[in-house]
Amino acid sequence: DNVGVTRVEFVVNGAVAFTAPAAPYLYSWNTASLSGAQTLSVKAYDAAGNTATGPARTVYVKPLPPAPPAVPALLSPADGATNVFTSPTLSWSAAAGALSYRLQVAGDPGFATLVYDDSTLTATAQLVGPLTAGTTYHWRVCASNTWGNSAFASAWSCTTSNPAPTDSIPAPAVLRDDFSAPNGPLPGRSKWTTIANSPLNGSMDIVSAAIQPRVDTGYYNFGGIVWDTLMSPGTEAGLTLRQKSGNSSWTSLFIYGRMNNKDFNTGTGYRLRYLEQPGTDELEIQKVGPGYSISTSLATAYYEVNPGDAITFRVLSDNRTMEGLVNGVKVISAMDSSLTPAQWYFAFRACVFPTAVRFDNFAVSTHKPASLASPMLLSPPKDAAGQSVNLGFSWNPVAGASWYRLQLSVDSTFVPTLVDDSALTAPSDTVRSLANGGRYFWRVSALSSAGAGPYAGPWSFTTVAGNAVLVVNRRTINFGKVRVGSTKKDSILIRNSGNSPLRVSSIQSSSPLFQPSPGTAMLQPAGQQNVYVTFSPQQRGAASGLIVSACDSSGGASSPPIILFGPVQPGSSVTRSATISNTGDFDLLITDIQSTNADFRITPRNVAIAPAESVRFQITATPTTSQLETAQFVFIDNSGSSSDTLVAQLGSPSGVDPGNGPKEYALLQNYPNPFNPQTFIRYTIPVPSRVVLRVFNILGEQIATLVNDVEDPGVKSVVWNGTDRRGLVVASGLYFYRLEAADLQEPNRKYVGHQKMIFAK
Repeated sequence: DNVGVTRVEFVVNGAVAFTAPAAPYLYSWNTASLSGAQTLSVKAYDAAGNTATGPARTVYVKPLPPAPPAVPALLSPADGATNVFTSPTLSWSAAAGALSYRLQVAGDPGFATLVYDDSTLTATAQLVGPLTAGTTYHWRVCASNTWGNSAFASAWSCTTSNPAPTDSIPAPAVLRDDFSAPNGPLPGRSKWTTIANSPLNGSMDIVSAAIQPRVDTGYYNFGGIVWDTLMSPGTEAGLTLRQKSGNSSWTSLFIYGRMNNKDFNTGTGYRLRYLEQPGTDELEIQKVGPGYSISTSLATAYYEVNPGDAITFRVLSDNRTMEGLVNGVKVISAMDSSLTPAQWYFAFRACVFPTAVRFDNFAVSTHKPASLASPMLLSPPKDAAGQSVNLGFSWNPVAGASWYRLQLSVDSTFVPTLVDDSALTAPSDTVRSLANGGRYFWRVSALSSAGAGPYAGPWSFTTVAGNAVLVVNRRTINFGKVRVGSTKKDSILIRNSGNSPLRVSSIQSSSPLFQPSPGTAMLQPAGQQNVYVTFSPQQRGAASGLIVSACDSSGGASSPPIILFGPVQPGSSVTRSATISNTGDFDLLITDIQSTNADFRITPRNVAIAPAESVRFQITATPTTSQLETAQFVFIDNSGSSSDTLVAQLGSPSGVDPGNGPKEYALLQNYPNPFNPQTFIRYTIPVPSRVVLRVFNILGEQIATLVNDVEDPGVKSVVWNGTDRRGLVVASGLYFYRLEAADLQEPNRKYVGHQKMIFAK
């Protein structure tokens, strides 16, 4: 009965949800976000303000079944946009409940000619391209989750910018000069002009079909000239000169690019500086100005340049990247965009002192680099399992690519990257020392002087699970008779016969009379290390000691020590102790220890060792004869690798072979790699040698000297903590380490080896 009613309030769970001002008094209730019991009531009002409340009702709402996500909204570029970059970033709004998105780009509104289709995107923006210039494209997005896909958002269109105009300068074949004219001043010929206000009017002359600085104005004068043709912005151009003569300690050359004018006093731009030095020559990219002689260093590299070599200074089309090349090989690069003249000049200057250096075969090469396609990934296959920890990567070559960029990460967003190598010239690479049982993501893009093409990938793979096994080449060392107060050194060889890295965290002695060295070791699969033991007797009589090593393998198990009892009278009992440490991350559960010789026993037989804890075991030997006896204790535990063993030996062994030392020089791969904050670099020295170990960056610049000394034979291990000669932490990226060794007895026997490593932050 609604006689006299002027409005009705609908109350849901105690709150007014809707007010109906006139009959019929209805409320459409959306329960999509509700579930469970809901309380409903109504309250009526008349014109005088009187109210009446109806009885409350309880309604049970059943939750909706899971559903696909909402439709995303397209954001950028705007629908119908024109003059869009040929490699645009398309963006859209996040859709509620979405786990991934599918982006399609087509050349027609019906999406019959797809040029891009990716359903694995997790971000709400994606770079596509390069697309064809001056072309209209259509794009759309849908969202996905476990329960299905949303509908596609209504498609938008955009039109890419028109092709860039061709260069306004002549073709490369025209921009050459071999200086085959008669001897005489160069300016005024072809396109050459002098640098205005050059000190002492320094210029260049043609001499014997080459050019050289003019020498009649003083030995210290720099002669220079300008190629009098303006370059347009966005032009990739390089100036090349071939050194024809002169290679003294002051031979020098400056190649200028992106110079805003031809005035020595006011010009600004950039230059490549070449300076001949004793040993390796210096190349430096510098920012110039104001004035041709004022400079600020941007990058330095060292590379040997000889007469006949061609030196190139190339400016890339991004108006910020510059490269120095020798015989077409890039040896230095720098980036700076603070000086961007609308048009610019090439120039060069050379020094007269002490003799006039000559250059030949001048060339300016220019072009607009073509866009690069995305590579096709080949190996390892997508989602491959059980891959090697030393893994090769390959992809199809891309037309026009000068090099490739490979990125490897444990995260699909590639933050952080374990490998980021943009200097690969072949469509393949190898990455070593990956973790066992790890999942990795990789992708590749093609690069040229014009920039980078789109990435292919990411693809993922998992590596094979692994274990580490410590093997010792000998179980006892018999030092024989050693005079009190003197010392004697011998060694054992430890080796990792497993397929994952093994960290020997400590090598200790139970007696101060026996001192092992080194105290730690890092063994890669098949890696080996000499452990030297020095015996220093303090009194006459028999002496024995125990060398204990603790290792951390993938299962966290302890490693076997070596128990040396020495001579023991038959019928007597001697007890030694051994400490077993758990250097893993989980409890080490030893359920039984079995002996292979009844004359030896060990206690306790079962024990649990917590992470970072140790347990001391008592080993008792009761020999029945005076012969050499050996026992092997086999540990039954949960370490996840082959059974750990402990060896005990008593008696006086004879005829034991000396330790197996290295027979050749070798520089081994560092571990870990990639690394942060430190890595171990190992190498072998077969004879006493002069050893130098250095670290370089990808430009060939020396970063640090790790070893510069005379060393005895053995397997060596050096730690690099990622710092340079000043103690500053270096940038993340690719580095090289180089070993130089020379036999002290045979100076002609020399070794040079190098490896690459990756510092990751």
